Amino acid sequence: MGSRDQLRAADADREHTADRLRQALEEGRIGLHEFDARLREAYEAKTFGDLDRVTADLPTPAPAAHSEVIPVHEVNVPPSRYQENPKLAGWLSNLWRLWFVVTAVNLVVWFVVSLTTGSIVYFWPIWVALPWGVANVALTILFPPRHR
Repeated sequence: MGSRDQLRAADADREHTADRLRQALEEGRIGLHEFDARLREAYEAKTFGDLDRVTADLPTPAPAAHSEVIPVHEVNVPPSRYQENPKLAGWLSNLWRLWFVVTAVNLVVWFVVSLTTGSIVYFWPIWVALPWGVANVALTILFPPRHR
């Protein structure tokens, strides 16, 4: 028998090397292009020496207990109006949904009436949509979206 470098590698050995390369990629030790090239070399490797050359410059993986991220203490900052995803109050959100549905139904009725009469009928849905929409805008200004 020769040295370990000359012994034939099995598929499991190639997979183990591929896992080490994936871990090095996740840690930021190698880039994506380098990972691709090394992975190709690992799967083409015939001997343990070929596999060892693929990972020769990578450090041995640290135990999980030593490589954990240290949690950062959160600072309590009061919510800002400019944070993402502010939420409308439930009742106000339902009011906007109801306005949208009623306005859409009125527009459909107006459109069907205009089609069946052959001429454009007076745009009466404005008298439903406009006052209610103005009231909704005013309520939204008075009760702005909150962060939850």
